[in-house]
Amino acid sequence: MQWLSDGWTLLSSALPLVPWLAVALGIFLGFITGLCIGLVVTTLLHRAGLLRRRNPWLNGLVKLHWLFIPGLLALSGAQIGLVQGVWKAADAIIVSQQGAIQGLTQQLLGDLQTQIGKMIEQNPSVTDVSLNDIVEVALAQAVFKITPDPQSSATINPTYVFALNWFARAVGSSKLHDALHEAIVTTVQDYTGADKKTVELALSTTMQQLADGNMFYDFSRTQLRRARSSLVKGVLALTFVLLLIPGLEISISKWRRW
Repeated sequence: MQWLSDGWTLLSSALPLVPWLAVALGIFLGFITGLCIGLVVTTLLHRAGLLRRRNPWLNGLVKLHWLFIPGLLALSGAQIGLVQGVWKAADAIIVSQQGAIQGLTQQLLGDLQTQIGKMIEQNPSVTDVSLNDIVEVALAQAVFKITPDPQSSATINPTYVFALNWFARAVGSSKLHDALHEAIVTTVQDYTGADKKTVELALSTTMQQLADGNMFYDFSRTQLRRARSSLVKGVLALTFVLLLIPGLEISISKWRRW
């Protein structure tokens, strides 16, 4: 397939652009920062008397905190430095390859992108409109059509008028909008096999972005930011959980007066 071949060519041309030295520097700086923070924390614990035990055997064993805490924070800092460095490198590559990504997007969208471009030329006001906006407008028009005219309500069965007004309020409710959005996302997922975030981004993409071929470009940068945030949060969460080990040991030792 031509688009797959073009994508592989794009990836092959992007790899040499990775600043491996900058990534390595980020890992090193993260390691040193984490190590320094760990040493400071351990020193403060020692000065507070939290790393001293009455039992000679425990007093010798607790010295392992001087290795565990700085080592753990140094490793976590190196991981965060790696994530940050890779994210910056990948984002810079995407920015530098914006033209190629747009060209690949144009091949994938094909006639759809051409039709969207013509629609924008005929009606420039739809430039900032997304597919989600189109759904909202369609719902608003549906509510307007089924709502009875107050002037003609007197000639209509009151029960029928009440039912129409109730239905109009139900259609206009935020819960129905959310349910309809989920149904659209699920339907598109089933049809295309794409993941939920991809479908939601496509629905929120403006017509101008579709016409310019910026959809995958913007999606790639958004996904990179989300991935960086998720990975950093994961590293921090794991670090916090592991730090509970010395914290628990210190708490039990003080409680038991060891």
